[in-house]
Amino acid sequence: MAKGGDIVVPDACHVWPCLVAGVSRSVTAIAAGSWTVARASEPLQFVLTEIAVSPDGNTIAVGGFDPLSEKLPAAVRFLDATTLKQRHSIPTGSAIRGLAFSPDGTSVLGVVDGQKGIAVWPVE
Repeated sequence: MAKGGDIVVPDACHVWPCLVAGVSRSVTAIAAGSWTVARASEPLQFVLTEIAVSPDGNTIAVGGFDPLSEKLPAAVRFLDATTLKQRHSIPTGSAIRGLAFSPDGTSVLGVVDGQKGIAVWPVE
């Protein structure tokens, strides 16, 4: 279940699994109604700070950072919503503090530490 510091995406928790992400370094789908773990991603190599679900429900975007990584310290990572496996990632340079999908699901908008304005990244 959610640990202290985790974030929860409650959108439609009564009909679609809730998603929990954060200090556990994984994305966990919690089954609606029973509140049991439906599925969980493999442990990811970063702390998750933000999570968003695409309008069609097929893609999950997570923002996170790994302070020990020189290659990819912070990124937006895209996961398949069914398998919870990472599809690809886009480096951001600094931790993500907000994520949201565009209404058509083709872009993700986010706030990056130390940058002004809103960043926009393509989903594919």
